[in-house]
Amino acid sequence: MVFLERDIKARKQAFGIEVYDILQSNASSGTTGAATISASDIQKAYEVCHADIQHLENKVNSKKREMDNIDQSSGVAGTAGVGGAAGAAGVGTSVDLNSVGMDDEPEAPGIPSTP
Repeated sequence: MVFLERDIKARKQAFGIEVYDILQSNASSGTTGAATISASDIQKAYEVCHADIQHLENKVNSKKREMDNIDQSSGVAGTAGVGGAAGAAGVGTSVDLNSVGMDDEPEAPGIPSTP
C-alpha cells in the first residue's frame, strides 16, 4: 500500500509539472487564443491524471479490504487503520504446538514445502 500511495503522490506531482509547463507556454505566447487552448490542455491533463489516481486509489482500497479480511479471518478485530500488522504478527491468535507432528511443519505462506 505504501508503494501505491507513493505512486499517487508522484502522479500528482507530475500533473503539477505538466500544468506548469502548459501555463508557461501560454504565458510566453500572450494571446487569448492560446489561453483557450491551454485551458483545454489543462482539462485534458487533469482528466488523465484523475483517471490514473482513481485507478491507484481503487488498488489501495482493495488492499485495505484484503487486509481487513485477513484480520477478520485471523480473529483480530479493530486493527484496520492502526496498521493491521497485529494479525500478521500473530497477536491475538493461538497455535496449538501439540497438534503439529514430528514430521509435520507448520505451513509458511509463500514458501513451498520441500519433500
